[in-house]
Amino acid sequence: MYFSRKAHLVEMMLFGRFLIGISAALIYTAQPMYLLECAPIHLRGSAGVFTLLGITGGIVFGQIFSLQQVFGNEESWELALSFYLIFVLIGFLPAFLFPESPSWLIKVRQDEDLARKSLKSLRGKNAEETINAEIAELKASAAR
Repeated sequence: MYFSRKAHLVEMMLFGRFLIGISAALIYTAQPMYLLECAPIHLRGSAGVFTLLGITGGIVFGQIFSLQQVFGNEESWELALSFYLIFVLIGFLPAFLFPESPSWLIKVRQDEDLARKSLKSLRGKNAEETINAEIAELKASAAR
């Protein structure tokens, strides 16, 4: 998006907007699902609500940056369209450290050992009783 002005190519800007739309759709569906699958049962409602509040807050933040007094003017509109990249990098780079979803590991891959490792990294090593209960619940859910 930023380089579309420098290259004087509106097609580049349109392609960038297309890619942003595709990635936003993936993030708005996959990220809340992952969080809800990994959250402890007693925190799942809060994880869902705060995820949506974060998305809505990001939209509000983007609208503020596109105000004429900030970046929404003729001299710096490309910054308003590109500034989100900072937040994408902040949110995406730690994703490589996240464990796989225990629910997915049980239901799709049918790998209880990997699901147990994933739950240990999420819940801590001293939560063996909780992990056993969650594994049993996931197996029962997968059997349905």
